[in-house]
Amino acid sequence: MQDRTFYLRNILNGVFILLALGAMVGVLVCRSRLGVNISYGVGILAVVIKIIEVILRMPAMTNTTVYEQRRRQRRHASDTPSTENPEE
Repeated sequence: MQDRTFYLRNILNGVFILLALGAMVGVLVCRSRLGVNISYGVGILAVVIKIIEVILRMPAMTNTTVYEQRRRQRRHASDTPSTENPEE
């Protein structure tokens, strides 16, 4: 489940970046009122996609408690070797 969510979040981030760039370019390049309005619409769509991605990142949406996430982070931190003052 975690890998699938991670993959989906990466796809949504990519779509968000492309839409946000398209909206910014559209606002800068378009001279007509209609073109600027379409660019604003694309920008709003990009923000909606980013909100969906953030919701997927929330612990309650993936059925993991905050306690479980902290435990995983501590376990991951203890698995990585420390580079400070290595014993010789």
